[in-house]
Amino acid sequence: MASALWTVLPSRMSLRSLKWSLLLLSLLSFFVMWYLSLPHYNVIERVNWMYFYEYEPIYRQDFHFTLREHSNCSHQNPFLVILVTSHPSDVKARQAIKSYLG
Repeated sequence: MASALWTVLPSRMSLRSLKWSLLLLSLLSFFVMWYLSLPHYNVIERVNWMYFYEYEPIYRQDFHFTLREHSNCSHQNPFLVILVTSHPSDVKARQAIKSYLG
């Protein structure tokens, strides 16, 4: 009967290596979980949502615009349409634009 148990149980050397393997695996899993639970500070604090929409013109020209210059157009009858998009609830902004542009 003792020989039958001896064939079922592993040898002492393999039992010792099994214990060390289990210990190392436990330590490795502990360190992995510890590392994953650390706070990561590589997060961008301020995100520029317009990063892909900002652009610089390739061929920049310096144009000089003058507003409310009536003397240049006093003998002509110019026609200008300005389209301004706004949200329906922005009544004050539309009124400010209308009062400024006339």
